[in-house]
Amino acid sequence: MLVDEKLDSDCLAMSELTKEIGLIVKNSLDEGKRDLSSSDIEHILKITSDVTLKIKSKLPIDHLSIMTGTVTKKIKNHLLVN
Repeated sequence: MLVDEKLDSDCLAMSELTKEIGLIVKNSLDEGKRDLSSSDIEHILKITSDVTLKIKSKLPIDHLSIMTGTVTKKIKNHLLVN
C-alpha cells in the first residue's frame, strides 16, 4: 500500500471512529443522561481499540495511533475513577 493510501485509510478510520463516538454521546445526551452508560463506554473502548490495531498493523506506530491510544487510556481511567 502506498503511503498516501495508508494515510487516507488511517484518516478515514479516525473520521469514522469520531463520528461513531459522537453519535453515542449525542444519543446519550438526547436521552437526558448526564453520563455515558457502562455499555456505551465499553463499546467506545472496543471500537477505539479496533481502529488502533488497524492503524498499527499496517505500519509502525504513527501519530494517529498514539492519539487513539491516549484517548483509550483516558476513557479507561475515567471509567475506573467513576
